[in-house]
Amino acid sequence: MSERREPKGDSGVHGLVLFGESARQKAKEKDIYSFENVDQENKIKIISQLAPHGSQYRYSVLIINESVAPVTEVKLRIKYPNFLTLIRITPATAFSPPKKEEKDIEQVLVELEQISEHSKKQINFYFDPKSVNNKGKISTYTTFVNTQDFVRVINTESIIMNIEKISLMPKVIPGQEIQDFLKKKGIKKAVKSLGIAIKTPPDLLIQLNHLEQVIKMQNLQLVAKDENKHILWFYGTDIHSKEDILVIGQLTADKIEFLAASKNHQLLIVLLAILTEDFKKRILSTGIISSTAQILDVECKFCGNILPYFPEQNELIECHNCHKEQTLW
Repeated sequence: MSERREPKGDSGVHGLVLFGESARQKAKEKDIYSFENVDQENKIKIISQLAPHGSQYRYSVLIINESVAPVTEVKLRIKYPNFLTLIRITPATAFSPPKKEEKDIEQVLVELEQISEHSKKQINFYFDPKSVNNKGKISTYTTFVNTQDFVRVINTESIIMNIEKISLMPKVIPGQEIQDFLKKKGIKKAVKSLGIAIKTPPDLLIQLNHLEQVIKMQNLQLVAKDENKHILWFYGTDIHSKEDILVIGQLTADKIEFLAASKNHQLLIVLLAILTEDFKKRILSTGIISSTAQILDVECKFCGNILPYFPEQNELIECHNCHKEQTLW
C-alpha cells in the first residue's frame, strides 16, 4: 500500500495565488499603457497667435497633447505672405528653408520628433515686413501620427495681417521732455540695429548725415542733434492713430541704430521697416556698398537680442542675453 503524502503547509496554494495576482496586475498595467486603447481624437489641439514683438511680428503656434500617449512625426507647415521675411525660429528646431508655395505665398516646414503625453510645445516664428501697404494671411497646417499609426491633420484659422501705409506729421517738443515721454504709461519701444559689412566703413559724420536725411523723409521734426555723440532725436504724430512717436538715430559700437517709442506698437514696426529699407537704398545709391545684402541686422541669431557691437569679418561675438557665440559675416 502506498503511503499518502500530506501537503506541506499551504506553500503550493500560496504560490498559485501570487502568480494569479501578478498576472492580473501585469494585464492591468498593459491595459493602461496600451496605445491601441488610447483615444486621441479631439485631444490634440493647435492654437496660433500673431503679436508685435520688438521691431518684428511674432507668430506663435502652440501644440497641446491632452491624451495619455505621445504623438509622433509632427510637422508644421506655416504659410505666410511674401511681403514678410522669416528672421528666426525659437526654440531652435529642425526646419526646411522657406520656399515659394504659390503666388505671393511662402512656406516653411518645421518637424518635431514627438509631443509627449499631457504636454505642450510652442514654436515661435519671427517676421520682418519687407514693404508696407500690404495685406495677407498666415496659416498653420499640422500633421502627426497617432497611436494607431494613422496620419491626422489639423489646420488653424488664418490670421489676417494688414500692414498699412503710415502718414506722419512733425510735432515740436522741447528736448528736456524726451525722457518724460519715454516714461509715459503704455509706451512701447523697439530697436533696429544695423551693420555695414565692408572692410572700410564710411566716416561717422557721413553716416550720421545719411541717418538724418532718411528720418527726415518720414516727415518728422528734428528735436536735437549731437554730432559729438553721433545721435539725433526726431518727434512726430501718426495722422491715423493720433499717437505721438519718438525716433532716435544713433551710431554706436560700429552699429547704425534706429530706436522708436510710441503707444502704437504696429506703428513702430512699420516705421522701422521703412527706415531700414530707405537707409539701405541710400547707402547703395552712394556707392558705399555694392548690394543691400551688405547691410546686416546686428541681432542674435538665436534669441533676437541686440548684439553689443558690430564684429569684424569672421569674428565670434557672444550674445549678452543667451550667451551663444556666432559670426555675422
